[in-house]
Amino acid sequence: MSIARNALLALVLCALPAVAQDWSRWQSSGWPQWLGPDRNGISPETGLFGDEPSFEESWRVQGGKGFSGLSIVGNRIYTMYIHGGDEYAVCLDASNGEVLWRTRTDGMLMERQGGDGPRATPTVDDGMVYVSSAYGKLYALDSQTGSQQWSHDLVREFGSKKPRWGFCPSPLVAGDLVLIEAGGTGGHSLVAFDKTCG
Repeated sequence: MSIARNALLALVLCALPAVAQDWSRWQSSGWPQWLGPDRNGISPETGLFGDEPSFEESWRVQGGKGFSGLSIVGNRIYTMYIHGGDEYAVCLDASNGEVLWRTRTDGMLMERQGGDGPRATPTVDDGMVYVSSAYGKLYALDSQTGSQQWSHDLVREFGSKKPRWGFCPSPLVAGDLVLIEAGGTGGHSLVAFDKTCG
């Protein structure tokens, strides 16, 4: 597991006891996508740690290789990593770290200079989780079960070329659309799909 992923998981694990003190407030806003609810990297929460914060590890899980951030909605944590040689979207129970579901999204991207694994952060919206694989596949998954609702292969459909470091755009939900930077040919550098049916 990479140092950055260990540091991020440690931060989340240390913060969970403080967040749990007022879990309902945290659930209302959550961190549903890359850079948070307002896409600016700033949490709207205040007073989570009180005057003198104390950090105790609540739980620990063995993750996998990758660069995906964490998205948190309700009592669930969504991320992506390598497990057993393949890339997966993963949902964890925030209270104990139990893996609730794991859905295969692609084979493992091996990149000797930058590191192996997925790069994008899941986006959670209206009961769906939108994920982008390192090989350029976009998936819409049911947030409760991980079952695939629809998918698109950006390379095959839009003539996209896999960048040296792999695809890394995190899906963006805007209204009824899911937008993704495809890097395709013929004016398909940015594509939008109906978020419900693809």
